[in-house]
Amino acid sequence: MYCTLEDLTKQLPVETILSLTSTEDDEIDTEVTDKAILDAGAEIDGYAAKQYKVPFKNVPAVIRKFAVDIALYNLFSRRGFSEDTQDEVIILRYKAAIKFLENLAKGIVQIGAAEVGESATTNMSQLTAATIKNEARIFTRTKMRGY
Repeated sequence: MYCTLEDLTKQLPVETILSLTSTEDDEIDTEVTDKAILDAGAEIDGYAAKQYKVPFKNVPAVIRKFAVDIALYNLFSRRGFSEDTQDEVIILRYKAAIKFLENLAKGIVQIGAAEVGESATTNMSQLTAATIKNEARIFTRTKMRGY
């Protein structure tokens, strides 16, 4: 997981997260928040895998930030969005996260200290060296004289 419930509560009041997870015993439903966080991580991995080894062992700060934004978006989307300013901010932050991740996948932006890895389609460590074998040349500069 690239972020925690604690990271979410640093962005929004506990009461807001409680209302988004809606349990009867006035406690945050950690099953719901964990799913939102895991889904955010999977979405991030989908983009980051083009340039980096995923999942990240040491989570870069920017990835943690966008994991929080995406997880909060996932929680808000459970109840649907309204015209509320807070909802608009959550949507804008989600769109910014996706834009960043698209640029990350294209190699336009980098996340710094993370390990650059192979793409999801090619594992460079499994490739073997190529051997090129040429036959003797039929035509050379000296063989072409006189023609």
